[in-house]
Amino acid sequence: EKAGKAAAEEAKSVKAEEKAAAPSGVSPRSLSSVTEEQKKTLQHFKRWPNLQLVVSSLIFSIPSITTICGLGLFFTLIMAILFQQLFGGSLYACSDADQTVKLACVGTFSDGGDGQLLERSWDNNPRHYDNVFASLLTMMELLTIEDWNGIMHAAIDATDPHHAPVRDHQPGWAFLFMGYIVLGSFFVMNLFVGVIVTAYNDAKTEADLGLG
Repeated sequence: EKAGKAAAEEAKSVKAEEKAAAPSGVSPRSLSSVTEEQKKTLQHFKRWPNLQLVVSSLIFSIPSITTICGLGLFFTLIMAILFQQLFGGSLYACSDADQTVKLACVGTFSDGGDGQLLERSWDNNPRHYDNVFASLLTMMELLTIEDWNGIMHAAIDATDPHHAPVRDHQPGWAFLFMGYIVLGSFFVMNLFVGVIVTAYNDAKTEADLGLG
């Protein structure tokens, strides 16, 4: 009987310790189930050595990736400042397409549909280069190649801050945009891929030497 009482008291103390170790609002049973799931995940992870190599190569390549990110950001910032000097304030246009000069963009005009009179306004392009921050955002969007031709054509049509854009005003700017996209998007992305592949090959070589 004394042994049975001692065993019961020991079981109660174990349950009390589990309740104390469990976070508030989490039952010991649910906590143990989570622990079991984590153990199963680790067991599956250990069964796949190639997956371990991929994860380890990603971890070891973090310093190199950080360096490439810094270089890419520095390159993008330089180009953003250059584009600000070239196209800053030049992407404005009047809401009335018939008015191409800022001083004439006043009063009201008819929209040509239902004859409703609208107020003229001198509006800027949503993706512009009027300041460094806006220019940097536009340059980063160019790196994603998302509507890059629309951004490029807006700059090609740009004239000066007091006149509306004119179609194909400076077609030579297309080479500048394409050069930036090639260097920034493809070259930098290849650097990212190259760093990760190199880290993976090094990790695989070390693993092969260890097995050998």
